[in-house]
Amino acid sequence: MRISFLLHSIDNFGGVPRATSSLASALAVHHEVEIVSIFRTADRPSFAPSADVTVRYLSDQRDGAPKTKNGKPSRIMPREDGWADRYTQETDDLILGHLGSCSADVVIVARPALAAYLIAHGRHGYGRVVIDHESSMVPSPELRERTLELYREMDGVVCLTQADLENYRRQLGEQAPPFAAIGNIVPPPARHAPVRGLPLIAAAGRLVPLKGFDTLINAFAMVAPHHPQWRLRIYGRGPEQARLQDLVHAHGLSDAVRLMGALPDLTAEWDKAAFAVSAARRESFGLTLVEAMHHGLPVLAADAPFGPGEIVVPGRNGILVPVGDEEAMAQAMRYLIEQPGVREQLSEGAYASAPLYSAERIAFRYDAFLRDVAASVPKERTAAVPPAAPSGVPAEVLVRGDGAIEVRAVLEPGTEPPALCVTLRKAESPLVRLAALGTSVDEVTGALRSVYAVPAEPAVLAEGRYDIDLELPDGRRRPLAVEGVHTGGLLVRRVPAEGPAYWPVPYRTADGHLSVFVRHRVEHAEVHAVLVGQDGWLVRGNLIAPPGTDLSALRLGAVPRRGSAGATIAGQVSMGYDGAFEAHLPFAGVVAASSGGHDDWDLWLEREPGQPRIRLARFFDDLLERKRIDVYPTQRWHHPTQGPARGRVFYTPGNELSFTVSPDKG
Repeated sequence: MRISFLLHSIDNFGGVPRATSSLASALAVHHEVEIVSIFRTADRPSFAPSADVTVRYLSDQRDGAPKTKNGKPSRIMPREDGWADRYTQETDDLILGHLGSCSADVVIVARPALAAYLIAHGRHGYGRVVIDHESSMVPSPELRERTLELYREMDGVVCLTQADLENYRRQLGEQAPPFAAIGNIVPPPARHAPVRGLPLIAAAGRLVPLKGFDTLINAFAMVAPHHPQWRLRIYGRGPEQARLQDLVHAHGLSDAVRLMGALPDLTAEWDKAAFAVSAARRESFGLTLVEAMHHGLPVLAADAPFGPGEIVVPGRNGILVPVGDEEAMAQAMRYLIEQPGVREQLSEGAYASAPLYSAERIAFRYDAFLRDVAASVPKERTAAVPPAAPSGVPAEVLVRGDGAIEVRAVLEPGTEPPALCVTLRKAESPLVRLAALGTSVDEVTGALRSVYAVPAEPAVLAEGRYDIDLELPDGRRRPLAVEGVHTGGLLVRRVPAEGPAYWPVPYRTADGHLSVFVRHRVEHAEVHAVLVGQDGWLVRGNLIAPPGTDLSALRLGAVPRRGSAGATIAGQVSMGYDGAFEAHLPFAGVVAASSGGHDDWDLWLEREPGQPRIRLARFFDDLLERKRIDVYPTQRWHHPTQGPARGRVFYTPGNELSFTVSPDKG
């Protein structure tokens, strides 16, 4: 296979460039591999790949390089991304130009936001894959929601842990692309010469709030009076360095805690340490944890979502403590200091665990996943539609009052009207083929106008996303190019109370083609309004259910998402005439159930145990995605143990109702 990696910069000093370099080198043993770095910031990569890997740059930003004028902000890079201000419209053109000429079988982006460029460029015959180094638990709801948008359009997504994979799958549901959970490659050290018995603790990572070095320093301050001979060394650099140094001084630990700066190779430093520590608040993987294990170091880590919990096995190779719990971390450090026999036992487990992330093991798993992705890409479609003219067959689209989608395609003179195909996203064969209802000829140009209709009744399509295109006589398919989709008919369409809740919404994709998002549920709780009262949220809506369905004992259930520390919350439901309902979620229950950190809940109508739940959602209008349109006020209150907190109701990318609670730092 030909594999092309695209990342922000291979020259940066960080986990993503390092992981990308290691993976590219491992895959290059059997494949043709290149790394395309968007920005060049140094004369050589911080972590150079093997000689078998080609490295190319798109924009030279080194000192002394020709400077370009400050361009307009990027049209493509998601503004929610922390590096969005580095991207301009000139950067957009460079990236799209690269993708347009790329001959790879698979293109892998090493940052979720870069998937926006794969979508903007459209299909070019290669598999589109993201390696998620960020994790599904990024604190920004806006960035999480944008990431889910992008992932729906990918051919494959690799998460670094199984827990992260399951969290994404739960959020995306049937919209999820193929996923794989594959950790990073962490090669063994070229030389290992441990110096045992030194009273030294080591930690490494970027000096940013996410890594929790302030928690680590505060915890060590509790240890130091009991073990004054022990030292803590922190390796890394970043914007938090001055603040962390002030914290060291405030504790009077200037001689016991040292910020060592960043080193490209920590081999010699790990060999000096008695054990390693990580206090990260969120860790998608934990590369330094495995690196320390290669040196036989027990690892003490905060059980952050999601990496440490899958790397550190308590009692075997380390210890896990709650995130942000300084006292628990201090107690665990004292335990390891005072129990050298335990350290020796955990050291043996660490040596045994580290080879799980060898280059051979990880490359083998990637090889299988990437081959499946490459095989799933419909190469014949790219041959039928040249990249230089990806617009496809021009068409006008509107939704009738009965929900049927009317398509008017403009065909070349003399063309036999082809069949209209409705194909489930990622599938090879169409589920539905529809003949033209009629054809007319333009008297001036001779062009044919064929009319098709995708009916809304009967409800034949399962819930999911479908591509709509034309099937040529030779079996090839061409997409429909649309400028706008007229969906006014959806505002007058009505769904009967007995259901089913069947709601196809046509839309224009990022590459200008026609697709349709179908919602199809036998039972459905359609939300009409969300009201914010003095004591809670009030949700009003209507139930869609088959005749005879018992709806007498419904209650509101707020179910925490996987990875959230919150508890389940119960609310009241009152039923009215013809399926109308009101559901009340009390603020008091939210305060009691929240952990004090970042928690997310999904809202359901629940029945007796064993009976299926009904998800609250809002489908029945012309909005494809409403999360940025239906925005509700933020509520603020005081958490009994964690202080000020805030919460808000929001719609997910699938237009289902959820709410989030987080610390109020404003």
